[in-house]
Amino acid sequence: MAGILERLGRIWRQRWGRKARQAQSPLQVLQHHLDEMARSADALKQSSLKLGQMQGELRRRLHQLDRLIQRYDEQARKAYKLKQLDLAELAIREKLKNQAEQRHLQDDIDELGVQITSLEARKEGLINRMEIYQTKREELELRLSASRAQLRAGEVSLGLSEGSLMLEEVKEALAQAEQEIQAMQARVEATRELEQERRRQALANIELEPAAGQSSQAEEQSAVSRELERIKRELG
Repeated sequence: MAGILERLGRIWRQRWGRKARQAQSPLQVLQHHLDEMARSADALKQSSLKLGQMQGELRRRLHQLDRLIQRYDEQARKAYKLKQLDLAELAIREKLKNQAEQRHLQDDIDELGVQITSLEARKEGLINRMEIYQTKREELELRLSASRAQLRAGEVSLGLSEGSLMLEEVKEALAQAEQEIQAMQARVEATRELEQERRRQALANIELEPAAGQSSQAEEQSAVSRELERIKRELG
C-alpha cells in the first residue's frame, strides 16, 4: 500500500511540476531541465564513486586471501614432511575454501568494473548533451533578445504604440524562436524521463551476487587428495 501511495505521489508531483513549468517562459523551462540534467549527472558520479569504493574494499580482501592461501599451502607442506597427514589435509581444506572465496570476489570485482564503466559513460554522455543544450539555449536567448530589440527599434522609428500593428518580419522571427524553444523543451523533457528510467534500472541492478554455496563433500575430498599428491611429488 505504501508503495502505491508513493508512486501516486510521484506522478502527482510530476504533473504538478509540468503545470508549474507551463506558466514559466520557455527559456526558464529549458533552464529547469538543464538543472535536472546536472543533478542526474551528479547522481551518476556519486554512484560511480560508491561502486569504486566497494571495488577497492573487495580488492583489499582479495590480497588478504592471497596471503592466507600461501600460508595454508606452507602449513600443508610442513605437516606432510612431518607425516602429520591430518594437519596437512586440514590446511589444504582451508586453502581450497579461501581459493573458492577468492574466485567469487574476483567475479564481483569484474562486475563492479563493468557497472562503473557503464555509469561513467552515461555520465559523460549526459554532460555532453547538457553542453549542447546550453549552447542552444544561449543561442535562442540571443535570437530572442535581438528580435525584441528589432521590434522596439521598429516601433520607435515608426511611432507605433504597444497595441499598434507590428512589423511582420519581426513577428515571424519571434514566432520562429518561440517554436524552436518549445521543440527543445519537449526533447529535454523526453530525455529527462528516459534518464530517470535508466537510473532506476541501474540502481536496481547494483547488487553484489551472494557467495555461492560450498562444494560437495566428495568434490572437496577429491581436491584435497590432489593437493596431497602434488605436495608429495614436489617433496619427492
